[in-house]
Amino acid sequence: MTCDLLGRTWAIPVGSPAAPLPPPPAAQTSQPAPDLPDPPALTDEAITVDDAWAIFGIPQKRAPRDVVKRRYLAFAAKWHPDKHPDDQVMATRQLARANGAWALLQKHCKW
Repeated sequence: MTCDLLGRTWAIPVGSPAAPLPPPPAAQTSQPAPDLPDPPALTDEAITVDDAWAIFGIPQKRAPRDVVKRRYLAFAAKWHPDKHPDDQVMATRQLARANGAWALLQKHCKW
């Protein structure tokens, strides 16, 4: 019999021991986030598709989706407002711009 902290008791099943767990899958090698260039200057104009590519620092217009997504996530991590407590307004604008660029590329690119 086994007892837990609440005083409940239960019987432990008797029988063959449980089968051993399979080994964990091989760890995937995570690549470090790519160095991102400084994004183009902030403007109040709408983002174009060319601007979206430039924001993520991708020169070719036909990069695979996973490359663009990695760049987006790296950009979002770099410009997250929590990482810029002294200038959260600018960081928030950069992050909003990255979100808009990612949404625009998802809409216009055929991946």
